[in-house]
Amino acid sequence: MEAIRQKVKIPKSREILIKIPQHIPENGIAEVIILLNQETKQSKLDKLKDAMTDTQFLNDLNDISEDFRTVDIAEWE
Repeated sequence: MEAIRQKVKIPKSREILIKIPQHIPENGIAEVIILLNQETKQSKLDKLKDAMTDTQFLNDLNDISEDFRTVDIAEWE
């Protein structure tokens, strides 16, 4: 099974043309699923702002930073 992702804006006509790559055999069977992303730019920004005060996220970020600090120091020795 191969997954091919194409993001498109829904046009006024409500019809979408799907471009199939050349390596896909003619008369092959494909399953088409439409996933509608309703997340707005503002909601994404709000999530980023929330992350700045999320204790678990900040702890994870500090742990990762410490891991890389150790690796960076070892590289210079």
